[in-house]
Amino acid sequence: MKIQFYFPILLLISILACKNESTSPPISGAAMTGMQNSIDLDRFEKEILAFEKQDSINGIPKDEILFVGSSSIRMWKSLAEDMSPYPVLNRGFGGSTIPEVLAYGERIVYKYNPRLIFFYCGENDIND
Repeated sequence: MKIQFYFPILLLISILACKNESTSPPISGAAMTGMQNSIDLDRFEKEILAFEKQDSINGIPKDEILFVGSSSIRMWKSLAEDMSPYPVLNRGFGGSTIPEVLAYGERIVYKYNPRLIFFYCGENDIND
């Protein structure tokens, strides 16, 4: 019972901490070139294309809370229900790494103009 109570509070704090009012340009995947040498940045292309197909059918959602990152986000099947009544968009993919999320940033993050971004990634970076 305590986990159910504390988890949404910690999640909300994490989301609010990520809010960025800056108008600075986003970091491109090219900024991570040193790390890209050991990572195949195309290994999740099919998943990214599936997101783009969803967007072409449903339209590009704007001003939602974007959840992006690795499989912990991708496999969160009850995300919309857990975060209700807030509008959320799940763009977790594979067992992604930080350089991969950054490399796909234009395609799965910035075009949505999200209200907030919840970013969870890094465990796979440590494994590599």
